Amino acid sequence: MTATSDANVKRPRTAAATAANRQRKAENLCAELVDRLDALPEPILAAVTVKLLAECQRRGGAR
Repeated sequence: MTATSDANVKRPRTAAATAANRQRKAENLCAELVDRLDALPEPILAAVTVKLLAECQRRGGAR
């Protein structure tokens, strides 16, 4: 292979790079969710919060 074709070879992603990409995507999703929740009227936000906490508890995430 030549030097130019070596630059175009797709290298496998490392586990650390995959973890960093997942972390970045999760942070972006959380930021978007916070923005959407902030825009909700208070009674709807309260109802959504109750549902989220109940689901977390059901799944064992809230203790």
